[in-house]
Amino acid sequence: MPPPGEKMHIPLVVDQSDCRWQLLAKILKVFELRKTKKIIAKFTSQTAISRMKVVLTSMFFSTKISYVVEELKRREDLRESLGIKEEEVPRTAYIYSFLSRFDLNDFTAMILRVLNSITKKRARNTKLINPSLKPLLFLLHPANRHEAKIFQEVMDEVKRRRIIRKGDVIIMDKGFYAYRNYLVGMNEYRIVPLIFPRNNFDIERLDGMLSYPLSIFDSKNPYEERRRFKALKSKLMNLLQRWQEFKAVRSAIEDVFKLAKSFGLRKLHRYTGRSVYKFAALNVLLIGIVVALGFREKKVLQRLAEM
Repeated sequence: MPPPGEKMHIPLVVDQSDCRWQLLAKILKVFELRKTKKIIAKFTSQTAISRMKVVLTSMFFSTKISYVVEELKRREDLRESLGIKEEEVPRTAYIYSFLSRFDLNDFTAMILRVLNSITKKRARNTKLINPSLKPLLFLLHPANRHEAKIFQEVMDEVKRRRIIRKGDVIIMDKGFYAYRNYLVGMNEYRIVPLIFPRNNFDIERLDGMLSYPLSIFDSKNPYEERRRFKALKSKLMNLLQRWQEFKAVRSAIEDVFKLAKSFGLRKLHRYTGRSVYKFAALNVLLIGIVVALGFREKKVLQRLAEM
C-alpha cells in the first residue's frame, strides 16, 4: 500500500492493442532515428537517449520518473517496448543529475533541433502562423503575468529564431489584445497581428492609430515602404472584421495546450526555474512529435488529452 495521501500508480503493463502504448512506441522511435542520435551526440553522450525515454514516458503517463525506473527494472516487456536494455536502465538519481547538469541553452537547442528534424519545413508561400500546429517556441513566465505584456517578447523570439517573415499573418487569442500590440506588430515587425479583439474593441479607433512609423522616412525607398505598410494595414483591417472565421484555428491550438497539460504539466512539481524550463522543453518536444506523427484533428487531440 502507498503511504497515506500518495496516489497509487497503475502498473505499466504493455498492451500493444492499447492505442496509448501504440502512440508511445511511435514517439520513442524518434530516438532510434539516425538523425536524432546525431543531434543528441553533438550535445551529450548517447546514454542520454535512455534517460530521455524514461522522462518522456513518465510525462506521457503523468507518473513519477522513479516509478518508471522501478517498473523498467521489473518488467521485461516494458524494457522491450521502450527500447532500453536491462543494463541500460538508468538510476533515478542519474536522470535528475543528467538534467540538472545539462546547460540550459544547450538543452533547449538540442530539443528544438530534434523537433525541427522531424517536422516539415514551412512552405515559402505560406503567410499564416501556425496552420501546422507545430510548436514554434516556448517562454517561461509567472502565472500572473498578463499575455498582452509579453507580446513584444514573443515577437522578438520568433524573429530571433527566423520563424516569421515580413507580411506574415499571426493569430493570437484575446489574452494578447491591446491596441499597442497591433501597432507594434505592424510597425516593428512588419507582420499582420490578427489578435482576437475584446468586446470593447473599436476598429475605427485602431484605424486612426495606424500610421506610418517614422523609420519609413529614413529607408532607401520610402515609397515602397509606404506601399507595404498600406497593404499590411488593409489586410489587418479586413481580417479583424471577420476574425471569428479563424476561431476554429484557435480552438485547435487550445486542444494542443490541453494535450500538453495532460502530459505532466498539471503536476509539474519542480523547484527551480531551470528545472521547470527543461521539463517544459521536453513537453514541447512530446507535443511536437505527436503533431508530426499526424495527430492534428480536433477529435483526435481531445481524445488523446483525455486518455
